[in-house]
Amino acid sequence: MTTGKSVEYQKFSNHDGVLHCHHYNCFLQRTIQDPGYIDPDPLLKKAAALVAMSHMNIFFANNPAKNSALALEIGAALCKDRGFGILDLSGVNEKGGRVVSSMSHYGFGWLKKFGKSSNPVCHFLAGYIRGILSAAFQKEFTVAETLCRAKGDGRCIFEVYEGADDAILGQVNVRGQVATVTPPPITQSGNLDVDSITSAVSGLGLVGNEEGIIDAFNVYLASHYGDYYNRISFGFEQQLEAMCSVEGLAQPLLVEAGHVCGFNTFGGIMKSPEWYALVAQNARNREDWVHGMVAVINALGWGTWRIAELKGNERLVIRTYNSYEAVGYQQHFGQAKVPKCYMAQGTTSAIMNLIYLGNIDKKPELTDAFYENLFSGEDSFFSIETKCQAKGDDCCEFVVERAQQ
Repeated sequence: MTTGKSVEYQKFSNHDGVLHCHHYNCFLQRTIQDPGYIDPDPLLKKAAALVAMSHMNIFFANNPAKNSALALEIGAALCKDRGFGILDLSGVNEKGGRVVSSMSHYGFGWLKKFGKSSNPVCHFLAGYIRGILSAAFQKEFTVAETLCRAKGDGRCIFEVYEGADDAILGQVNVRGQVATVTPPPITQSGNLDVDSITSAVSGLGLVGNEEGIIDAFNVYLASHYGDYYNRISFGFEQQLEAMCSVEGLAQPLLVEAGHVCGFNTFGGIMKSPEWYALVAQNARNREDWVHGMVAVINALGWGTWRIAELKGNERLVIRTYNSYEAVGYQQHFGQAKVPKCYMAQGTTSAIMNLIYLGNIDKKPELTDAFYENLFSGEDSFFSIETKCQAKGDDCCEFVVERAQQ
């Protein structure tokens, strides 16, 4: 467990923190990379550059002692604190140069999940570096990763050049602000004090260790940018549909990334010592495990989740308020025609599959074969998003039932 207190810029570093693990981050990236008929690199890198530049612009707007050297120092510290890895920015200036990363969340996470890659995979970090430098020097840069831990290299190397084909300076991070809603009070909590669980997880102080990695709940976390996920997921969706002239092609792919997220993140959490201290010791039945898992989710920055209905081993209805997916879609594209919370759709079914089918209380190994069993069986739970704030509804609603029903 990596916990601690970040340095004096803690309030600044809390900008848009959404906790996700390396399983989801790397799987989502691979999902976007897999189709050979679209070029994912500009999408992945530019999204990272825009969110990092936006973050640094907040620093410049609020810090009277702003200067480029301090901006680079803050950028590297934020990278470490949020679990993205370690950046040595001493080799770059307004003319470019070289950035060395001794640890990268994506490079390290990719090795852990998929093994060696034939190509560099740290697209987020490449874009992040670009965004930090563009904000610091008010210039356009191109960043290319030449060595990568995911390839088996001992470190990641990024070459930085002046100029870029796709400008980011002057671009806004989101196109419009969206009014959020006030979540209703909790009406179902089983035998647990769910507010205390959420508060305890929120208070763990999850920050990067000396290697810039957040090692917690048996996974490697990053306190990420919700807007990054929205840019790459919905950007991928639009590119795929435009290329193939067919709507809905991306949805099952992005929901599958949510399945992977829920299986590994929730599975890791429900096997961890922290879970047994905060939840399991007070749980009297499996329904309490569901309530406990939702209480933990409410500390992850995904929005506010409420259990509207829980019918044992049969049915779960979750209502989510201010989901980062729904709010983010509205900010970038306006009102949607169909539900857009693909990650949440996948993770809601993972809760039921792990607890009622996977017997996660027995601490099984979270293997690929176990995953396939849980999500591909005739008896598996699946989730449908029946309401979505992105469509103008008052909440996002997920109905989770068995596939045979």
